[in-house]
Amino acid sequence: MGADLRNMNDALLAKFLQGETDPGENKMVERWLAGDVRNRDYLDRLTGVLEMDRDVAAVAVPDTDLSWERFEERANAGKLFEYRRFGNRWLSGVAAILLIGIGFGWFLWYKTGNPWKQRLSSGNQVLTDTLPDGTVVALNRNTDLTFEYGRTGKGRTVDLDQGESFFSVKQDSRRPFVVRYRGCEIEVLGTSFNVRTKDKELEVIVASGRVKVSRAGESVLLGRSEKVSMNVDTGRLRKSANKYLLYDYYFTEGLHVEKTPLWMVTDVLSKKYNVKMLIASDELKNRLLTMKIDKDTKPEEVLHVLSVVLDCKVTRINGQFIIE
Repeated sequence: MGADLRNMNDALLAKFLQGETDPGENKMVERWLAGDVRNRDYLDRLTGVLEMDRDVAAVAVPDTDLSWERFEERANAGKLFEYRRFGNRWLSGVAAILLIGIGFGWFLWYKTGNPWKQRLSSGNQVLTDTLPDGTVVALNRNTDLTFEYGRTGKGRTVDLDQGESFFSVKQDSRRPFVVRYRGCEIEVLGTSFNVRTKDKELEVIVASGRVKVSRAGESVLLGRSEKVSMNVDTGRLRKSANKYLLYDYYFTEGLHVEKTPLWMVTDVLSKKYNVKMLIASDELKNRLLTMKIDKDTKPEEVLHVLSVVLDCKVTRINGQFIIE
């Protein structure tokens, strides 16, 4: 492909952002991005245009660079502290000391670059929130994470302690968005992905855009509908296609399964309804199922449909649903 790197095609850039480019096109875009810092700025603007239809509530973050510039200008001009002279000189002196203390404290905070942190814990419910950078995050039940947002020039970091989260990341090439879990780093090169942890297992599924997963010098690049799995002990990254779209069950309006093995469906339903579902035979476990489940459908109703579609029997014993 002989496209001029100085005149990059917007259609190719759009494909790149959606994770639909082939390896040759990936190299072309990466060379173009490395050629000039203005190219990355252009990619950010294009991303904003492509995301206009996404209802993401952005939260304003103070511009600390601009504030610091104003602080220095006032200090150099001798106008750092401006207040009217009152009759009580003692009161004016106290006010001046307080202002100096506040200004010096803010100066130390800025120069040390202390990050802004937010702790999120979902407890026994699904939690959806918007982070200060505009990223939307959905936490499944029993999920704990900490979001760290540095001042201008610093990155955005999520430390995932446990659980499962879906991230719809606000594009910002100057501040990389990284999720960390037990020595593994997930760097966002695009827009949205799901991270699930259980015991010593980690799974990352990309919904759109591009994501890079790294561990101990090894890295894997993922596009849309691809996933990677990792065991914490071995550290080996296993990349594969994500054939079944079940990862979004906890934050979407409903669940749509198509030609999916029954054992995978019941596994998701068990998490969704917080109940235990057991399949009595191996033959039933691998039966393929296609169905749509609305958000407010009760587990008993879902299992009744399963019994009709699969011509099987569902019984409830000691709080467990047995499919046989």
